[in-house]
Amino acid sequence: MKTWVMRILAMTMAMMLLVPVAAQEDITLVPFTDETFGITGVRPEDWTELAPGSLSPDGGMTILVQQAAPGATADQILQSLLPNLLLSTAPESVETYESDALTWDVYFVEVDAGSVTILVDLALSEQDGTAYVVLFQTTPDQYEGMHPAVFEAALEAYAPLASNPEAEGDMTGEEGDAEGGEDVPGETLYADPDGLFMVPVPTNWTVTEGEGYMTLAAPADFSYTIVTLETDDLIASLDEAWEIAGAPEGVELDYDEDDVQNIDDPAILTQLGGIDAALQVIYEDGTGDDERIVLVFAQRYDGVGYYWLVDGTITAIQQRQAQANIIESGFQIMALEEDDLTDAEAGELTPELIAELEAFIGQAMEEWQTPGLSVAIVDGDEILYSNGFGVLELGQDTPVDADTMMMIGSITKPMTTTVMGMLVDDGLLDWDAPVRDVLPEFSVQSEELSETITIANLACACTGVPRRDLELIFNANDLTAEDIIDSLATFQFFTEFGEAFQYSNQLVATAGYVAAAANGGEYGQIFDAYQTLMHTRLIDPLEMSRTVISLDSIADYDNVATSHGMDIYDDPIVNPLSVEVFADPIAPAGAIWSTATDMSQYLMLMLNQGETSDGDRLVSTESLQRTWQPGVSVSADIRYGLGWLIENWKGIQVINHGGNTLGFSAELAFVPDADLGIIVLANQQYSSTPLAVRTRFLELVYGQEETEVLFPSDIDRTEIEEDEQEFYDSLVMEASDEAVEQFTGTYTSDVLGELVISVDDNGELVADTGEFQSPLWLTTNEDADPNTYIMSQPPFAGQSFVFEVADDGTVTATIGAGVVEYTFTKE
Repeated sequence: MKTWVMRILAMTMAMMLLVPVAAQEDITLVPFTDETFGITGVRPEDWTELAPGSLSPDGGMTILVQQAAPGATADQILQSLLPNLLLSTAPESVETYESDALTWDVYFVEVDAGSVTILVDLALSEQDGTAYVVLFQTTPDQYEGMHPAVFEAALEAYAPLASNPEAEGDMTGEEGDAEGGEDVPGETLYADPDGLFMVPVPTNWTVTEGEGYMTLAAPADFSYTIVTLETDDLIASLDEAWEIAGAPEGVELDYDEDDVQNIDDPAILTQLGGIDAALQVIYEDGTGDDERIVLVFAQRYDGVGYYWLVDGTITAIQQRQAQANIIESGFQIMALEEDDLTDAEAGELTPELIAELEAFIGQAMEEWQTPGLSVAIVDGDEILYSNGFGVLELGQDTPVDADTMMMIGSITKPMTTTVMGMLVDDGLLDWDAPVRDVLPEFSVQSEELSETITIANLACACTGVPRRDLELIFNANDLTAEDIIDSLATFQFFTEFGEAFQYSNQLVATAGYVAAAANGGEYGQIFDAYQTLMHTRLIDPLEMSRTVISLDSIADYDNVATSHGMDIYDDPIVNPLSVEVFADPIAPAGAIWSTATDMSQYLMLMLNQGETSDGDRLVSTESLQRTWQPGVSVSADIRYGLGWLIENWKGIQVINHGGNTLGFSAELAFVPDADLGIIVLANQQYSSTPLAVRTRFLELVYGQEETEVLFPSDIDRTEIEEDEQEFYDSLVMEASDEAVEQFTGTYTSDVLGELVISVDDNGELVADTGEFQSPLWLTTNEDADPNTYIMSQPPFAGQSFVFEVADDGTVTATIGAGVVEYTFTKE
């Protein structure tokens, strides 16, 4: 809700940097009517539309935006604009302007984007539950003439389409019928006509309205239908909700007690925003031949039930998971208040605050069984705090300290894009140049895209490529950097550029290798060239003496934490360090080993916008700001830049990234406005502790006595533990003679390579990929496919292989589902 209008503005602002602007001669204004936004006015003739409601004469720095946001306030729009205007607090209005249609608060902002200065006029108004915005930006040499000719003229002519009921119905949901409703233009915030809720509409999704419901539909095979009705009992009103929305075709709406999850724990309800009750009912769980998921999530507040009716295939949901996150995280019940710390100031790091944080760390490590943790907190000039907790390895006594080496996982990504920014400064790299200009070997499945994909596209997580990590881990011993680049030729793009967040380690790795090539690295030795580049431009200048980029390098160091995976019982166990070799081929995306002390130097470089704590400039502010520019939405409050997550945390901008490997987890975050940053490293797979510590640190700094972190002990786990025990009871460890005869042997997959299924001394089937081994236990759960075997050991504990024997005797083993489903065939 806070960012919908800025999805367009941020995109246009991201394009404006360093683009020369041609001198403007006479500007001719022409009238326009925009039914999408429900407005009318004037705009410059012959200017090009960059996005709905956004125009530019040449695609450069001069931009005019005229939009409207039903259900939002002018202040909400202003707050959402602050990160894009490089502001931490709202500016003062310079005047109040009365046009024939509206009363406007007018703002003027001078944006210093490194070597470029941009002057911004902003006018905001609100009327009848809708916020209106006019934004004009240009360079100083253009401003004097264009301010009156464009901005003032647009402001005077701008007016709501008050007399256009069709437009009003589209924007607010006032029209539509139960037999199909009407399509509402997307890329907006949907406001319930009764004022009960608001929900964002992701790019290319459509809205259909009917009597008592609205439906958000993806381009294919995935939808949410939201029904609101008065009720004091969610389950009693469930049938009524389906009657309003209409039953999904081909689905029996029957369920039993096992299909219903009642959520009545006060701690969880508080976590969900303070609602009164919630429940979930699953009708189809995706295990059928059509891989269809149909479920209801319902929540009740103040006598109103909000029913989410979800219908989609596994593939469609995987392709648009980030867009689903936008919808779910952005849904707001209007009667509930959200925390807003926009005007709060960060407090000092007092001994009392540190003591409270350390107590929290102790509880978090105990609750989530984290073996070891290291933490450092910095401002722009010094390390304010550093410490270690726990041990290097379970069962051993050697403690972790701030100089303990651990993998930082995907925090490698922003470090890679930082160095890429240095090469941009040197003129060796251009973010917007095609990849093939630097790396002719680059290719994806589409030849047209192969020619046009830019270097920035590789690092933006916005191309529509799904995550394909199994291919990295199953083939880790054989892959090279060049193999990673070559593998992109098989990559299919499932959504349009900029439409949906899709995380790809292979693409970001290729971005780093492109940088190495631009710096003179040769194809065939590109991994070594990347290591040299990172050390000479970033690691060595920052004196990060305990930071390396490959698993082999670890042998030269002491005080190195052991990798810990999580088994099927969710207990940590020691991993062989060799499992972490999977990261080496994708080094620019996740292979760095470092310490809390070393990473503090990198944090200070970010807080000082490219200067070290000693005042030496390594990268320009302008290049860093390009990497921090918000891009594709990850959720309602988080967007992805170039290797960075830009988060609106309770009204405060937090730039961050996490990292996970097969036995380590990490979080790095900094608050530019507060000049504070934190790094948290843990030697545990998929650990919840680093993010929890980061969150609690921010809460304490901003004076939040209560935490939003939910520990396992905070909730009633009776039902959870019953479900877990039922799952464990369904597992059969010893394989039958028939299973041993049918399923043991060597399997191959064109994508994942070789898999050997054998039987051990305990009579258990064992899967061996060469990179890792795990026992396979049969699940007898009635909802599972026959011959479903669960891996009990990391790195994929809980992941299943489904064995099938065809009529001709062919035996297959399948892992994954949807777009990441892989099948092995027995030789």
